[in-house]
Amino acid sequence: MSLLNVLEKFVTEQLASEGITPELLAVVDLEVEYSPVIPFAGGLLEHAVKVRAWGFYPEGVLPDKFEVLHPLVSNPVDRDTLKVMRARYLLARDAYYGPIVRRWFKDMKKANDTPPCN
Repeated sequence: MSLLNVLEKFVTEQLASEGITPELLAVVDLEVEYSPVIPFAGGLLEHAVKVRAWGFYPEGVLPDKFEVLHPLVSNPVDRDTLKVMRARYLLARDAYYGPIVRRWFKDMKKANDTPPCN
């Protein structure tokens, strides 16, 4: 097994431990302009930072490189790296807001199932 294969396996396992799978990365949308990202593993919603295109691109064209507005990120980053950062944000957002939204929908369903007062 080559060193590259070992490193790829290690990175895949680390991402999987964060909940980031190839299936999730396949559906991450980079075309949402100014979408926040979490650049490092273990980040919370409070650690989210903005992103912008690296260089000048016509409107409607997805750039190949991006600038992550965080002092510890080595810019520019490519699409695959940005997808991982964006997936971290989406997972953190779901972990934070998911229970709130689910409880809200459960309360709405409960209110709709209650017979009206006469």
